[in-house]
Amino acid sequence: MISFRFVSDRDDRRQVEAIADALYKTDHLVRSRLYRLRLTGMSGVDLGPSGYSILTSLESDGAPRLTELAEEFSLDQSTISRRVAALERHGFVDRQADERDKRASLVSISAAGRKALRRRRSAILTSLTALIEEWSPEERRALADGLSRFADNLALAVRQARDGRLNQVLTKPPSPGR
Repeated sequence: MISFRFVSDRDDRRQVEAIADALYKTDHLVRSRLYRLRLTGMSGVDLGPSGYSILTSLESDGAPRLTELAEEFSLDQSTISRRVAALERHGFVDRQADERDKRASLVSISAAGRKALRRRRSAILTSLTALIEEWSPEERRALADGLSRFADNLALAVRQARDGRLNQVLTKPPSPGR
């Protein structure tokens, strides 16, 4: 179980602030239109603002209902419907009737979607390789290990929050100026 508390040690707080700042900056840059256009140019595939994430989810998790996708991505039904419809127009996803409920449809990645995903992943890996090409093998390994561990902890916290099990313990509020 993950619990949250305020960081009390000044040096620890600075490290956590540096991590938070770096994550914000990375998220902002990765989601930027310019970066998406660069990846589109490198891969020849335009997946839109969340197409890569949706296709990755469909590839790994199978064929969910739109309502399940909306919940996974914390989007409302109309937004996920528009984004899936755009992927469907490009032939990247297929819809089929849900056998359990004929009113609902299941969304799955198509062969063209798998190909588009591979091309986009290749562009992402090429881009990342260029960014860390001057790093030592140890620095790359440390980044990979640290990010993987962080992503695993974040995924656990999100699952716990979704399940209503996240223990938000605030041991001590931060002092002003810290």
